[in-house]
Amino acid sequence: MNEVKKLNIEIILKRKVDLEGKIFITGFHGIGYAGYIAVNHIIESTNAELLGYVTTEQYPPIVSLDENRVLTPYELFMYKDFILFLPRFQPPPSEQNDLMRILTEWTVKNRFKEAILIGGLDSKLKAGEEKLRVVPTSRFKMNNKLELKKLDRNLYVVGPLAILLAYYEIKDFPAIALLPYAQRGRPDPLAAATAIQVINQLYDLDISTEQLIKDAKQIEQEIAQLKEQEEKVQREPGSLAMYV
Repeated sequence: MNEVKKLNIEIILKRKVDLEGKIFITGFHGIGYAGYIAVNHIIESTNAELLGYVTTEQYPPIVSLDENRVLTPYELFMYKDFILFLPRFQPPPSEQNDLMRILTEWTVKNRFKEAILIGGLDSKLKAGEEKLRVVPTSRFKMNNKLELKKLDRNLYVVGPLAILLAYYEIKDFPAIALLPYAQRGRPDPLAAATAIQVINQLYDLDISTEQLIKDAKQIEQEIAQLKEQEEKVQREPGSLAMYV
C-alpha cells in the first residue's frame, strides 16, 4: 500500500496508481446533503473501484457492513479518470482545515488535472428556472457551451468546500464548485442529480440519475438514519451498544 502521512492524517492507497491527469471529485454534508449524495451515487452507479482510505486523528468511530467488507468513514474510489473522495460523515470542524489542506496538497503534488467540488445552495435564493450556480478558481477554464452562472458576489461558500476552494486558488490549481439549489434541512437527491448532470456534460459521461430521482424518498430516510447515528455517537461517545 502507498501511504501519505502528515499531521496524523494518512492517505492510504491499496495499490500504486499513476494519478497524473486525474480529476478529483468530492462533496460533503452541506445544504441538502447534495455533495455527499452525488458522490455516493456516482460511486455506486458506476461500480467504481475502491482505491484507498483516509484516516485522521479524530476518525469517526462508526462503521457499517456491506456485502463484502466494512465501510469506513473516509474512502477513495476510482472510476475511469476520476478519483472520488467519499466522506461518509462530515469531518469535525476542528479537523476540517488540516484535512482539506492535505487533500489539496495531495492532488496538486500528484499532478491531478482539476477538481470538481459539489455542494448545495439554499433553494430560497433561486431565481427563475436556473438549477445551480458555480464557483471556479481563476485557473479553471469555464465551458462556455454550458452557460454556467457564477455565484453572486454577495453570497459565500462555507465549510469544507470553502477551504478546498481557498487552497486551490492559492495553489493556482483549476477547481470548480457546483452548487445546485437544494432544500435546506433535509436530503435533496434532486439537487445531487443536477450536479451529476453537469458533470456528464463537462466530461461527456453518461452517469444515469434516473434511479437517484426514483429512490429519493428512500435516500432521504437512509441519510436521516445515518445523521441520527452520528449525532448519538457525538453526544454519547461511550455508549455504542446500538452498533455492536
